[in-house]
Amino acid sequence: MRASAGIMQALALFACTLPANASFLFGCNYTEQELRVPSDLAAGKIVLVRGAYVAEGDDPEYTCLPVLGRITHQIVTLTGIKERYYTERGQSVEPLTRGRTFRVTGAISTTKHGITTMDSGPGPVYYLILADENGQTFKMANTAAGINRGEPFLEFIPDSGEPFMLEAHSFGWPTKRPDARFVFTP
Repeated sequence: MRASAGIMQALALFACTLPANASFLFGCNYTEQELRVPSDLAAGKIVLVRGAYVAEGDDPEYTCLPVLGRITHQIVTLTGIKERYYTERGQSVEPLTRGRTFRVTGAISTTKHGITTMDSGPGPVYYLILADENGQTFKMANTAAGINRGEPFLEFIPDSGEPFMLEAHSFGWPTKRPDARFVFTP
């Protein structure tokens, strides 16, 4: 009896630390925050110059979120993550066509809460929200842009200036990085 009272007390204390819109039993383990997109990033376009894929379908981890939960197309690379990861989550994976163009329409920061952080940490994880030439909306984790040399697959064509390859380090989220080309703020 004494052990169960201790467990209940711990659970009550844990529940008090969760944000109002997160429940570790039935609700959402994440919260999201919209970030401002730098005007020079919003004015340019992004072109797919190397192989990438789109995972299509509801992402079970984010369906509870108001913005990311509505986006059913996620740009991914299969470097280090096998297609099976997505198909086991009920998503299909299809290649994206080279030359496809996108515009940045938003940026989101997601944070994981509660006991569920034990597997991956709380984050935050940052996403670009992109729209293609047909108006289809995509999400892409900033790390998908490429962390290592040779991984980047997206070229940024600014409104004025020289094009360059985007990589994870191109973005300052939301603190400035000395090498970041674009800095996002809440």
